[in-house]
Amino acid sequence: MLRSMLAVVLSVHGADESMPSSIKEVCRVQSSVVAGAPAVGRMTDRDLTLVIALELEEDWHTYWLDAGSWGAPPRLQVDAPEGWHVGPMILPAPECISTELGPVYGYHGSVRFQVPLRRPDASPAELKYELDWLVCKEACLLGMQSNTLRVPAQLPNGNALDLQKDAQHLAPARRLRSQLLGDSLWVEHPEGRVGPPKLVFRPLDAVSLGRADPSRRDGGWVFPLDIRRQDFPEERTVTLHGLLIFSDDEGRETYAFSTTLNN
Repeated sequence: MLRSMLAVVLSVHGADESMPSSIKEVCRVQSSVVAGAPAVGRMTDRDLTLVIALELEEDWHTYWLDAGSWGAPPRLQVDAPEGWHVGPMILPAPECISTELGPVYGYHGSVRFQVPLRRPDASPAELKYELDWLVCKEACLLGMQSNTLRVPAQLPNGNALDLQKDAQHLAPARRLRSQLLGDSLWVEHPEGRVGPPKLVFRPLDAVSLGRADPSRRDGGWVFPLDIRRQDFPEERTVTLHGLLIFSDDEGRETYAFSTTLNN
């Protein structure tokens, strides 16, 4: 998917002699495992977080889980030891970026991807991951990284400040509660905003917005969905990731939500 999207974008923009020859020239990647999982509110000695931080050169951007008009979201595969639980990748609420090909959702400057982990005990272990991601400016570059991290029995002290920064980076005030009510999605209404919002999500081709307009209910917004449940494999839980975008004369604000679709 990422490779095919890269080919399309390059064909649209054409060759650029000034384009960097390597993604390392415009994007630096650092990864670590830290104690605790503040993004999901778990802070026991069994809970850890894999943090992958991207630092981008000026004017370059990368993408959120829903890229928007074009682009591609990051793809992360984590190979954990037997008995470990690997949670879903968590990204902060993105910004809406205007491009020649239409609006996209992503990040300038920097972004941290977080994966909550839970280990069965405090034994030393190795954690492997593979990350593919796309960065774009006038054209795009595809990044691919495989890495192995050694996780000690006891992680070194001094991570408290990093954890706090990560929790702030996730902007919990911009993460909204949501739940599925039959074939309708309820998402809470953030305090101080006027509606109706625009809902953006692209979890699967088998889920799309219904034709009816959203309605206010119980302190939130209800969006009818068209869900073709027969398209989902049995006994599989699907997580819908989305954005609520509020626009008025004072500007635009974007909020993120995630909710579970059970078959």
